Amino acid sequence: MVKDNSFLLLLFFLNKYNKNSISSLLGAIETEPFLKNNIKTKIIKKIDGINPIDITSFKKTFFCFSFCSPKALEIFNLIKYLKRLYPTVTFIAGGPHPTARWRQCIEEGFDFVFIGEAEKTFKDFLISLYKNDSFEGIPGIAYKKDSKILYSKPLILEKFDNYPPFSVSHRIFSPIDISRGCPFGCKFCQTPFLFGKKMRHRSISRISEYVKILYEMNLKDIRFISPNSLAYGSSGRHPNTKMLKTLLSTIRKIIGSNGRIFFGTFPSETRPEFINTETIKLIKDYCDNNNITIGAQSGSQRMLDMMNRGHTIREVIEATELARKWGFGVNIDIIFGLPGESQKDIKETINFCKILVDMGAKIHAHTFIPLPGTPLENTPPGKVDPFLFEFINTLISKGALFGQWQRQQSYLIP
Repeated sequence: MVKDNSFLLLLFFLNKYNKNSISSLLGAIETEPFLKNNIKTKIIKKIDGINPIDITSFKKTFFCFSFCSPKALEIFNLIKYLKRLYPTVTFIAGGPHPTARWRQCIEEGFDFVFIGEAEKTFKDFLISLYKNDSFEGIPGIAYKKDSKILYSKPLILEKFDNYPPFSVSHRIFSPIDISRGCPFGCKFCQTPFLFGKKMRHRSISRISEYVKILYEMNLKDIRFISPNSLAYGSSGRHPNTKMLKTLLSTIRKIIGSNGRIFFGTFPSETRPEFINTETIKLIKDYCDNNNITIGAQSGSQRMLDMMNRGHTIREVIEATELARKWGFGVNIDIIFGLPGESQKDIKETINFCKILVDMGAKIHAHTFIPLPGTPLENTPPGKVDPFLFEFINTLISKGALFGQWQRQQSYLIP
């Protein structure tokens, strides 16, 4: 390899769990001409893939990781191995787990941790480091200096319009994130506690640009990321049907009948109280998905209230009934093993699931994970009650339940 010490080398470790984050960071770099001209980026999918790289050919090399809490132990073990192989490389962490536990990540060997939404911070960091060999004063970074841990304020992008949701040059295409933040503060969910309770939305004009890029590259299935798809354009408390119609009709005009829109299904599911005649008609008129995913989380009203869900059992049933009436399959998110759940709560959840399945819905089952940064981070992991386990197997045999609930019982969160 010809040596050129004018370039920074960024190695991004990509897997199915961090694809959305990595594609956003790469997209942010691509929007900055200075970085495009002075940085080389490489995607690593297997550790063996980095061995042939001559890191001495670059001004500085960074190993970049983005990860969620269930992957944290694996990542911590991995960087210990990599630091032995590449002692001069700088290790960078970002994502949900590092945002919640930035100090732990520094202590485990990372040199820098990006806290919050890192598109702007990461770009500013690289420019400043390249030009001035300095990065102090940039918000949203924790780092170690002279054996001390220094910390600055997490960054939440008030406006993320100008940061692409994917990377064209690397052809890493993620669903378009249209909204961030959530006003409800459900105790088990990281979104409102790490990324704010104020909903922020990508503009329709920007969304349209990214849809055109996908369509022109023959990627004609258009999907979205949102904490609550039917909250697009609103404060997050009630649907804004005018904005929803404008969004969906605009996208339909771009892709015509040759493309497909998926909305209100993973990874842009919705809350039950947002499903009404107007919103379900919009999905029917403009979208191609034949199912809708609804977050319910429990069949016990007591547990819903304890978790700050902000909706009722009745609203879940009414939303399911309406969606089925309009011809949609319905997947209902349920979390087993929530903290404080009693036998009575479990029985109510079982009865609730029976009602939903009788209506034609399927249960998307999860087991509670105490995610860092949430009010429940210090509670024990969820376990499936033996009585509930028998019921789950009955639903599985009927094809009425699916999900990662069993695997989630074995997750270890450091």
